[in-house]
Amino acid sequence: MSNDISTPFENVSVDYVADDTDTTETETSAPATPAAVTPIAERGNEQYRQSAAVHEIVGAPRRERYTRERQEREQDRAQRIAAAGGGEVATALRGEVGEAVLDVLRLDRIAESARKLEHRVTEERREAHAAMQLAARAEHLDAVLADGWTAAESKAKVPAILAPHLEFVDAKSHLIMPDPLADTVVKRIREQHAGKAHQRVGDVLAEVDGVILSAAREVLEKAGSAADTLTAAGIEFDDRDGVIENGTTDVLDAFKAWKRAVGTWSDVQSARRWVGVALAAGFDPRRPETLAGGDHGEAEVTAWWSQFEGSRVGVAGAHHALVWWLENKRPAPAGVRSGEKAGESK
Repeated sequence: MSNDISTPFENVSVDYVADDTDTTETETSAPATPAAVTPIAERGNEQYRQSAAVHEIVGAPRRERYTRERQEREQDRAQRIAAAGGGEVATALRGEVGEAVLDVLRLDRIAESARKLEHRVTEERREAHAAMQLAARAEHLDAVLADGWTAAESKAKVPAILAPHLEFVDAKSHLIMPDPLADTVVKRIREQHAGKAHQRVGDVLAEVDGVILSAAREVLEKAGSAADTLTAAGIEFDDRDGVIENGTTDVLDAFKAWKRAVGTWSDVQSARRWVGVALAAGFDPRRPETLAGGDHGEAEVTAWWSQFEGSRVGVAGAHHALVWWLENKRPAPAGVRSGEKAGESK
């Protein structure tokens, strides 16, 4: 058998050309050239090109539809985010106002109680596993038999043997493996945890409403004062260059106060939204310390556009919301219950 390796390409060809004027041979290298393509290979290439062209034509409408649907989803998502206040507003308890709301809710107490219940189930699961071991059963059976021996040796009536032992086995192992039962109990504890947290939000809603309204009034007071100073100086609220050129301490302080007010207003509206979603959807029965999953767009939008009494805010972002407030005669802020009523009548 030949050990030669054939290839469609020759890497180097070497020619020896005799020079008429010189008897020495000259070695020259020619560039590599591909071997000729066979008719069968050419037909295969043509079939591949035709198949690729057909695939491109057939798949084009599907790709266009996918691209269009993705763009529509992204546009819809952007519109929903804007309608709910923009990306800087979240369904969350954050900042000082969020901490104040949590202090009223004390959901941590419910969570701590739930953890104690789950811990007890874990202990009982461990005890049940131990009780199901043969050693534990043998130990109990020995104790029962010891009572029988004592009675028999003293010529007294021998007490029941099978009944107490069967009762022990039944009581400790529940005649089934403990894990499925324990899992069912833990699941129910978490469901009840979620229910109690939901109920708690409703029970203290008036107090939560007071906390949020107090924070909102304080923010608006500071925002209004800062805006008056900037307006008197002829400076736009986001005109950093104008503040620098003005150079006065009052204007610089007002500019910083406005920025802080914008950030705090975002926190206030995030808290309003969180409470609104908690009331509408409750908490996740699998993770009771978090809000229930799903689409809460309606509650989020309602919370945003109802942030001022008797008005509907149609702009996105805390900065634009405060500018809107200034331009619309500075209406009173709304609490959570105002937004809840507005959502019910929507």
